[in-house]
This record gives sequence, structure tokens and C-alpha cells, in this order.
Amino acid sequence: MPANPSKQLMDLLLTIRRRIKNEQGEALSLIDPSLLDQLKRLKPTVSQETSILIDNLFQQLNESLEPEPLESKPHRIYRGQVVAA
Repeated sequence: MPANPSKQLMDLLLTIRRRIKNEQGEALSLIDPSLLDQLKRLKPTVSQETSILIDNLFQQLNESLEPEPLESKPHRIYRGQVVAA
């Protein structure tokens, strides 16, 4: 059973936060509305591994924001009216 995507994102964000604190000494607040802007600003100054983690975070965030395709249910027409199959 796959892990919860929200938990995966949170774990990744906590890992990035911990790595930035160790590398830069800068503490990031998870409730700061400009957190994503701060990550973009810090990305060029952190290690390559942390930069890759930041890229993965943004990719997963973009994927989680994409709407899931709607599944159309097959319909049956009975006496000129559509009825569920």
C-alpha cells in the first residue's frame, strides 16, 4: 500500500528544512506563506543533494495540484432517457 502523498511531501519538506539549517544555519518556518519563495532563493546556495530535494519537492507539489481525470461512467439509453448502467 503506497504511503500518503501528503505525508511524503511533509517528510521531504522536513528533510529539506533540516538540511538547510545544517548547511546555512537558517531556520525555515513551515507556516510562513513565503516558504516556497525562500526555498527558491536558497536553492543556488545549498548543496547539490539539497537542491535535488528541493526540485523533487516542487515537482511533487505540481503533480499534487494537477486535477485527476474524471472517469465517465457508461450510460445506457432506455426509451430516450439516459439511465445509469
